[in-house]
Amino acid sequence: MKKIAVYILIIFTFCEGFGQSIQDSLLRAYGISEGDISSMNIINEQKTPQDSSESEDIFLIAKNTGDRILLRWAPAKPSVWLLGNKKGYEVEKMILSRGQKFEDAAFVSITPNPMKPWKVEKWASIASPGNTDNYPAIALQAIHGENKEADLSGEAMDAFLIQSVELKNRYSMALMAADLSADAATASGLRLEDVGIDTSKIYIYRVFVHSDSLSPHQYIAYAVVAGGNITPDAIPKIDTIREGERQVELLWEKDFHQQHFSAYYIEKSTDNGRSFFRINQIPFVSSTIRDDKEEFPNFSFLDTLQENCHPAQYRIVGISPFGELSLPSTPKTGMGRDKTPPPPPEDIKATYLPSGQMEVTWQFDKDISDLSGFYIGRSQNPLEGFELLTAENLPPTTRKFTDAKLDPTKTNYYIVGAIDTAGNASISPAVYGLIIDSIPPAAPMGLEGYIDTSGVVKLSWHLGKEQDIIGYQIYYANAENHVFTQLTNGPYRDTTFIDTISLRSLTEEIFFKVVAVDMSFNYSDFSDMLSLKKPDIVPPAAPVFKDYTIGDNYIYLSWAPSGSEDVQKHTLLRKSSAKERWNKIAEFTKTDPTSFRDSDLKYNEVYEYRIVAIDDAGHSSYAFPLRLKAPKNTSSVSPVESLFANFDKEKKQIHLSWEYHFDGDYRLVIYRSKEGVPLHAIKTIKKGEKGFTDYKIKT
Repeated sequence: MKKIAVYILIIFTFCEGFGQSIQDSLLRAYGISEGDISSMNIINEQKTPQDSSESEDIFLIAKNTGDRILLRWAPAKPSVWLLGNKKGYEVEKMILSRGQKFEDAAFVSITPNPMKPWKVEKWASIASPGNTDNYPAIALQAIHGENKEADLSGEAMDAFLIQSVELKNRYSMALMAADLSADAATASGLRLEDVGIDTSKIYIYRVFVHSDSLSPHQYIAYAVVAGGNITPDAIPKIDTIREGERQVELLWEKDFHQQHFSAYYIEKSTDNGRSFFRINQIPFVSSTIRDDKEEFPNFSFLDTLQENCHPAQYRIVGISPFGELSLPSTPKTGMGRDKTPPPPPEDIKATYLPSGQMEVTWQFDKDISDLSGFYIGRSQNPLEGFELLTAENLPPTTRKFTDAKLDPTKTNYYIVGAIDTAGNASISPAVYGLIIDSIPPAAPMGLEGYIDTSGVVKLSWHLGKEQDIIGYQIYYANAENHVFTQLTNGPYRDTTFIDTISLRSLTEEIFFKVVAVDMSFNYSDFSDMLSLKKPDIVPPAAPVFKDYTIGDNYIYLSWAPSGSEDVQKHTLLRKSSAKERWNKIAEFTKTDPTSFRDSDLKYNEVYEYRIVAIDDAGHSSYAFPLRLKAPKNTSSVSPVESLFANFDKEKKQIHLSWEYHFDGDYRLVIYRSKEGVPLHAIKTIKKGEKGFTDYKIKT
């Protein structure tokens, strides 16, 4: 009863609680013109009948045939079906004339007694074994058949479940039989014909389950019918026919058909439409429901065939919920189509010829009667992008094809397809056409580049003229006589390369070479070597003061120069106080001496000296400062008198004595020398002392 429910639900919505006016119901449901409704003076503000209830437990549809109105109803669930079978259904109608107000009319019963399913004895007239209509017998069995009682002594839950399933099955079979047979519907108490229709009247029907009490009716449904508005008979329509391998699939639109039909007969003609026979003796009922329309918008029926290529005409006949057969749909032609492709060719080979062409061969040993021929495809990708190399199919006896238009600079994959007369094709796996190439490309030209101060190296070179070059290998070394190391991992597909290097290294240059690689992995000779000077960001090694001498009116300095190769000069700086700025007093090249005699002094003044190494990039390094004091002015100091030395052989020591007369503040410095060694200070003597013993005598 699922199809009935959909159609009835629309009618019921119009009449539910009379929330919408009868005028709107007629306009929407029956197409009566607004002028006709206005002439009847039916007002929009209708009172709600006392016995109206918002329920979807029972549905009602009506059909106006011109001389009668057919009514069909159905309970929406098994419990209501059982109740209706027990108590019966009452049918009432209200008749409205032109100009009559709804509030002046009343519902009148047209069923003196509640309509119940017939008793078993009465079913014999329509459910006998010889009757061609089998559906009354099905309804009889569903309504009056023996009902299994639940065995509560066993598993109670299982017993109730079995009984519940049986009830649903009996309910479904009874409603399906009523859908497909008018006799079954009448005998089930679900159908009524109201005769004597006045075309100038409007009829409002309601159906409800009989109740012995005076309480409002339960399980009630409404339908509105205009007496002069004959209900048109819907005609089904086949929307699409799909032809497959020994099968034909019929498709018709679900939304339209499920509003008018419960089941269908499928009819077929093999004599060009002169006669039709039914494919299905049992009405076809689709198992899909309305909620599936988004995913499955069509009903579908599949006709399985013995052979292909035999055209036939198809049409469908709908069965309405009133058990009436519709007119057949317009026939559509369909037949089974050959959808089975031939087997694919085997043992595909692609051989490169000395002429620069590619020869493709294959094997095909199957005896296929409808084989049309072969076709060849070529692509640079083994999985897609194949272009046909044959304008027409090669004959079925062909087993070889020569590709004279291949591009040797590209990868070439080949497929061979077999195709039959119906256009079904199968394709072999792709094979690679190997091109034998032993000639390497020319060495790259125009290699140049630079290194910026952050250590980024950028190289570029000219693109080779060979069409089969797939990339380049870049090599480097830290010295031109070193072995060059590969910098790239595989062929590099560009003519510009960027890399980074460390600038804090001992080498000032880095060297590069480039090699071209073709599709056959032939390697060219090295390009010309490129030498790039690294930006100098490392200062030179610092120089170191080695020695100094303070003499009368001079200071003598010597130093070890910086050991860095890129040092261009050394500069000697001096200042006489912490507040004074450093002043350059001398500058030395690589070949100049590494000593200096400073005579521009002030007596008893303290001086600081610093030697600076400067490289060719302008970076500099400073020696640790040396702080010295210039000698005093000795022109006003009297000399030491009576200097005497006494050598003690036993003790191996020399004792010095002297005389010195000076009233001012002073100190004495003792100097000593030996053969080949200049004088140097060995002891400072405080004021007033007149002797000194030298214990460091070796000879």
